[in-house]
Amino acid sequence: MRCVLALFLPVCAGLGQQPTDFSGTWQVQESHSDSPTASRQSSQQHRGFTIRIRQTAAEVSLALPRLPVIIFKLDGSEYSYVHDNGASWTRFITTAKWNGSHLTLHSTTLNGWWKDSDPARITSQATQLEDTRTLDLEANGASLRIETLSRDEKPFAVHSVELLAKQL
Repeated sequence: MRCVLALFLPVCAGLGQQPTDFSGTWQVQESHSDSPTASRQSSQQHRGFTIRIRQTAAEVSLALPRLPVIIFKLDGSEYSYVHDNGASWTRFITTAKWNGSHLTLHSTTLNGWWKDSDPARITSQATQLEDTRTLDLEANGASLRIETLSRDEKPFAVHSVELLAKQL
């Protein structure tokens, strides 16, 4: 009986922990990719970029350069919404999953023209983009590591790692 209780104590102790809070304004310090061309471009283009993360008990949102805000529900449920770009639309289908203190965010991005299609009816398309980002705080919350795997329809995949410093 003692062995069984000892096995369950670490699990029970972790239940009361608050999830990691990634909120803040973060500036890219370094960016690396496993693709040599993408790595050079990524490092030059992303250095100095600012990413804003807002997190509540229910959701987390990412404001990335040149993109609409991407929203994820923290309860693990799928969330879908449409961003109006004027003549075109962008639909995001997102999920979030906790793995200890790490947060994995998955998004599927679909695009179309309002005149050609209703985004509510489009759940996948040949040209969709799939992104999986894993967020991890380092250095007592002063830096953020984001590992990203992006795939498109070709299938072309880019794996990158960005190190960001928290702006005060």
